[in-house]
Amino acid sequence: MNFCILYLYIFPLRLKKEQEEKEHKKKEKAEAHLYTIIKVARDEDLLVQIGKDIYFDSVDHDKVRSFRIQKQLPFTAFKVGTLREVSNKAHNAELKLFLEVERGVDFSLLPLPDKSREDILIYFKLYDPEKEELRYVGRMFLKAVGKPIEILAKLNELAGFPDNEEIDLYEEIKFEPNIMCEPIDKRISFKNSQLEDGDIICIQKAIVPESETNYRYPDVPSFLEYVHNRQVVLSVQGEIVGFQPTNRVAVSIWASHPLAKELYKGCKLTPGMLEPNLKIPCPEKVVLIELLMSTNPDSFVLARPIREHGELVLAKG
Repeated sequence: MNFCILYLYIFPLRLKKEQEEKEHKKKEKAEAHLYTIIKVARDEDLLVQIGKDIYFDSVDHDKVRSFRIQKQLPFTAFKVGTLREVSNKAHNAELKLFLEVERGVDFSLLPLPDKSREDILIYFKLYDPEKEELRYVGRMFLKAVGKPIEILAKLNELAGFPDNEEIDLYEEIKFEPNIMCEPIDKRISFKNSQLEDGDIICIQKAIVPESETNYRYPDVPSFLEYVHNRQVVLSVQGEIVGFQPTNRVAVSIWASHPLAKELYKGCKLTPGMLEPNLKIPCPEKVVLIELLMSTNPDSFVLARPIREHGELVLAKG
């Protein structure tokens, strides 16, 4: 008897809660024109995403914290404690922001640096051709009229190199439809190199021509070209994926790749028709796949695992 009474008591409460949630969502949709969504990226987001979820640019704002605020609310009235994080981002315009926080060696909060009109905020990535790894290493306020050669010691410190390490610098310009990543002349000012607030510079150790053949992708542009021409075509249980070249330029790049040789077993490589710029992390393991290619650019690429004696055959990536 007690069980029945408890059940009858809880059931209306659940219905009431569901009804309240429906009314709340309906109200949010009706008032959407009064609100906007702000997406706030932090240094931590760049550290986590760059080199895993994203290579070009700074951050995927779909994977950072988002808040719903009134459009008429002035920036001076922002209080993080009163902002409500949202999961439903539909029906709202978006504003993408970067949260600037300065910390000391003990991680205590420090005052933000003064920024004049002559200062520009630049983000830095580090490329390691031996590991084929690109990662975020920090940001810095620089004088637009200054030159990279004047801050080489700071850049080496940022990269974890000795002060006198010879380095090359590259500017990320665009990723689609083709890669543009240009070397930066260290003797020319940032302003004359057309670097502005929010631009990204990639750092790497200088590679002498004699040692270029030791690396598959010796510099930042060649690595980004490789990433640009590589797309995910298969995901097994969300953790194992394979790769397929997406255009004829990519075919020539992938023709000598060990994974491509395993996948095709000497067959002629052909480009696949895939959605460009998929943001899926690189796998540690790759599964051998049989590709069912389509010559129709409006259709999808299909793929299925190859099994031998009931077991998935793994390729070395």
